[in-house]
Amino acid sequence: MLKAGGLLLHVEQPQYGPAMHGVDLKQAMEEAGFPIDQHFVTGVRAVPDKSLFPASSDGEEEDYGRAAIWNAYGAWKPQVASAAKEEVSA
Repeated sequence: MLKAGGLLLHVEQPQYGPAMHGVDLKQAMEEAGFPIDQHFVTGVRAVPDKSLFPASSDGEEEDYGRAAIWNAYGAWKPQVASAAKEEVSA
């Protein structure tokens, strides 16, 4: 349950397989009732300790742990219209 005006936030760890790559999270959030104009998607690049995780030998940007990008998806649940609030409280 998420109250009206609440924030849905989903943070995905870096994916190293097809699991989440096959899911359209924007579509899933819209189908769950979160209007598309209330969605956001962003990425956060991990800053690894190079002494523990040396650079990828083949120069890849995302190399499964060394320079992983965490993805955040979210949306705000619509506010309840004031008329609807009055009906509920009456």
